Amino acid sequence: MMKGDFYVLEYLGWDTTYTEIVSSDRLRPKNSNPPIERSMFHKFEIEVPEEIRE
Repeated sequence: MMKGDFYVLEYLGWDTTYTEIVSSDRLRPKNSNPPIERSMFHKFEIEVPEEIRE
């Protein structure tokens, strides 16, 4: 909801829903990137010499 230069935000924390009223300068633009998918990650192994392992 928006009224004047203020917005009402509602979001879910760990167990509680929070509601805040903030001014427009505290908002960030919507993320236009696509969601992360499994195919975007790559796995590789690096050999670590025994003498530098902890």
